[in-house]
Amino acid sequence: TIHYLEQHPEAKVSILDWDVHYGQGVAKIIRQHDRARYVSIHQSPAFPYMANRKRIMGDHANVLTLPIPAESTWTCGYHTVLKDDALPFLRTTGEWEPDLVIVCAGYDALSADELASVNLNAKDYGAIVEALMDHLDDGQSATSITLGLEGGYQLKHAPTTGNLADAVVETLESLHRRLGPPPDQ
Repeated sequence: TIHYLEQHPEAKVSILDWDVHYGQGVAKIIRQHDRARYVSIHQSPAFPYMANRKRIMGDHANVLTLPIPAESTWTCGYHTVLKDDALPFLRTTGEWEPDLVIVCAGYDALSADELASVNLNAKDYGAIVEALMDHLDDGQSATSITLGLEGGYQLKHAPTTGNLADAVVETLESLHRRLGPPPDQ
């Protein structure tokens, strides 16, 4: 993010962190930059035991913490928090229109992941990407998006909910449906 902002002096960046843990390191860096926003949807309580209430903070009111309770699912809590809180913070027409959205794509909110207690299925990650792309697509501006794998440890076969590989595939298939195949090189 910082490198992008340095290379593009007029640009704005939004960061969506869907990892099950709050990204206090990212938040600490971003809170000082008026051309960047960071929103974290994370389980609370969970390590690092910070950001345990919904609030906006930072030097430029540019960090939003969205804790969700353990056992949250796509239909019971997660989708509503994404749609009503996270996405409007990432982009609001006329107020905050980022040139780039970076996703801290942690897959440890999978129901099959034993290190946390959020209950998303692999297909829910495709739905998150669809919701994000729908929100960014206003027909007038072109917002770039990039995803970085940052967490998720469930590699065992999980036929009913999906594992890390299944969730990454759902994410990429959702992007492919929206953006089409990559251009020829």
